[in-house]
Amino acid sequence: MKKCYIAAVLLTSVFAFTACNKETVEPVVEDVVTEDSQKETVDPVENAEANEADTNEENQATENLTWAEQNNIVFAEPKELTGKYYCYLPLNGEKLDDVQNQDNKAVISKPEVTVEENGDMKTYSITYTAVLSNKYVVPDSYKETDSWKGNFHDYQVVDSYTGTVIPFLYDGNEYEVAIPQGDDTCKITTSSSMSLDDSKQEALTGEDQDYKVWYWVTEDSYTFNLKITVPKDNDDIGLYINITDSYSDDPEYKTTPHTWGDNYDEVKEDCVFIKLSDLVK
Repeated sequence: MKKCYIAAVLLTSVFAFTACNKETVEPVVEDVVTEDSQKETVDPVENAEANEADTNEENQATENLTWAEQNNIVFAEPKELTGKYYCYLPLNGEKLDDVQNQDNKAVISKPEVTVEENGDMKTYSITYTAVLSNKYVVPDSYKETDSWKGNFHDYQVVDSYTGTVIPFLYDGNEYEVAIPQGDDTCKITTSSSMSLDDSKQEALTGEDQDYKVWYWVTEDSYTFNLKITVPKDNDDIGLYINITDSYSDDPEYKTTPHTWGDNYDEVKEDCVFIKLSDLVK
């Protein structure tokens, strides 16, 4: 911030009298310069260099921040969450647009996390469940369908240091990803699987708005098992899940490692973030 100096001039009157001839000496006005009256002289070159140094310090400070710090990511305490469950009934491969959904939701349990160290590495084991429920309101003219289809959001890995997202593929295979972190490279290995534990459905008939309809109530329960192996001193690995946005019919979704924000559902305000190292302390 540039300081503004005000120069003050002090007027001092000096009167000298000679008693003999009564000669009067005219007042003499002297300029007394105070410290505040000295105007600051700024060297343009020095000023530019100082501004450049300040900018470099600010840039360096930003570079030293992690992706989570730069984006004001808040890691929450894990708990049971209720998210969106996008589901529909198809017939001959086509979505039935006049079939309505009621009470459709995905209840995601609190993840259970354990960690095991092996030499210079540690492995997080994460387990959680998802219960997907819905009630379809189906016009009676539809006597049959191709069963039902649905999508929901699950937990994914995010490296809070770089903002790298590693999607789970749920095929039981191990995948290794090398992530640059400053001058080092962090190797992360992931594997994932899921299983259908229970599936319930019930058909009910009823009257609605002067035409006959029937209700199809469904509930599916899944268990997810995840493993993430990272260097022992790495505490940057987290999980995130979108609980606000809904899947579309056929979402374009990246299934390879990428920078946070490349997928349509990676919006900070729609997601809950948890850090694995906080869950095992």
